[in-house]
Amino acid sequence: MRNIRVLLLGILAGCGATSSPRPTVGALTVDPPTAELLVGESLQLHAQPRDASGNSLTGRTIVYQSSDPQVATVTGTGLVATRASGEVTISVSCEGQHADASLDVKLGARIGTAGGRISVLNGAVQLVIPAGALSAQSRVWIDSAADLPVGPGFSV
Repeated sequence: MRNIRVLLLGILAGCGATSSPRPTVGALTVDPPTAELLVGESLQLHAQPRDASGNSLTGRTIVYQSSDPQVATVTGTGLVATRASGEVTISVSCEGQHADASLDVKLGARIGTAGGRISVLNGAVQLVIPAGALSAQSRVWIDSAADLPVGPGFSV
């Protein structure tokens, strides 16, 4: 019986130890803060909470949210998947701090050295690049123009 009392006193004494309070999140950053993506591409965002001195904090819950899930969705781990062209903001929050990533999602494609083709049905855009015309894989996107080009080779 005496051994049990000594063991209980030892356990209770160990429970009285205090730990320092957990540092609060003083700032939050997201990387990259801006990006241009093509429809169908994905991007991994990285959020970093920091304390008031700028030291990195770990073990914090980070929440990601898309301003327009029709343009891009985001998972709980910050993986963005683009779905349609447009501009979207991915908001990131952690313990009262906020950061944003601004994404510009465009229609387009990756075209490699074997050639490629981009077609847009209603916009009547067609781009054909012959095989061997590019020395490396390239991203090509379609964007609207305020004025249509004029001159030889351009037709409306």
